[in-house]
Amino acid sequence: MRIIFFVFIFILTVFSASTQEEYEIEIINDYEDWQELEQEERKAGIWISPSAELAMYSISAASYGAGLSLAYGKGSSMGIKTVYFFDIEQQLNVLEIGVLFNIYFKGKSYVSGPFLNLSAGQAVFFRQGESASIPAQWGVIYAGIGLGWRFLLGETIFIEPIIRAGYPYLLGTGLAFGLLF
Repeated sequence: MRIIFFVFIFILTVFSASTQEEYEIEIINDYEDWQELEQEERKAGIWISPSAELAMYSISAASYGAGLSLAYGKGSSMGIKTVYFFDIEQQLNVLEIGVLFNIYFKGKSYVSGPFLNLSAGQAVFFRQGESASIPAQWGVIYAGIGLGWRFLLGETIFIEPIIRAGYPYLLGTGLAFGLLF
């Protein structure tokens, strides 16, 4: 009878130990899945990026400028963008204030890869010698389409080269450095 009792206790101990080990492995797997999900959700939020850009607002010379974009989204992003361009010929400066819409070709994994950029807004022109008061003397609605590529540098920092075309500028290019939140 004692032998049966010890065998029974031994079986219970082995069974409970293996069950506990499986339970611990399941908890670890759930924790790793949760961490991956948390990182993906963290990257699915807001991004901000200052940029340096060139645009052909004049037929004879390019305009160079600096801008700032702020957007939200996963798979596609929608946000606001502003860029101030200085004319190389020093005749006309331009302030672009608008909205942007980025469609990432990789879908929900928007944190890197190619994207299509659509933008539209107001382009306000300042003649040389004018004070930069809003509203300026004249401005037009601008619209453009661009192609870019987001390269990750770590988990939250990226660079984005982009080329674009639209109206009233002819062509443009830029390089943005950004942060994912």
